[in-house]
Amino acid sequence: FHRVQRELKFPVAGASNSHLDTEQGRVWLQLEWRALRQALTSKGKARRLALEDALAFRRWRRSLFPQADASERALEMHEGLAEYTGFKLSARSERELIDHLARYVEQCAGRPTFVGNFAYCNGPAYGVLLDAAGADWRKGLTPQDDLGELLRRVSKIELPTDLKAAADRQAARYDGAALRAAEAE
Repeated sequence: FHRVQRELKFPVAGASNSHLDTEQGRVWLQLEWRALRQALTSKGKARRLALEDALAFRRWRRSLFPQADASERALEMHEGLAEYTGFKLSARSERELIDHLARYVEQCAGRPTFVGNFAYCNGPAYGVLLDAAGADWRKGLTPQDDLGELLRRVSKIELPTDLKAAADRQAARYDGAALRAAEAE
């Protein structure tokens, strides 16, 4: 991907995502990852519920930090798409792809910082879920597109208007209280 990135008119640049090293940034990102992992390993209603949760966590996190939409999107389009490409091209089967990616997303939380590397988890997860939704999302993709928003539209998911209440409620499904305690510590 990086070799042809300029030809595709995707900037070769990342953005600062220092908000992902704050307690709130870390908690909501990890909850998003937990929901993405659940979505990857589920089908039908269970997948849809996990997608709704991941997208709610994502939107709530970004609402807490001005400019997070743009800075996160820039790195997802730079490194996330490259990582998605690697996952997609190296898997011998769809099952192998899902199994490997689910383990990988789970391991992402063990990194000491998420600032420069969160997109390595988000990009392939959202890309594979977009593929699973039957979306022809790669054609016409621009650096201004957002993978989460594309998935929300393709999946016809409406997020709640009271995002904070919904995200707090949904966090319980992913052991959010224990995660918050660990991050506070």
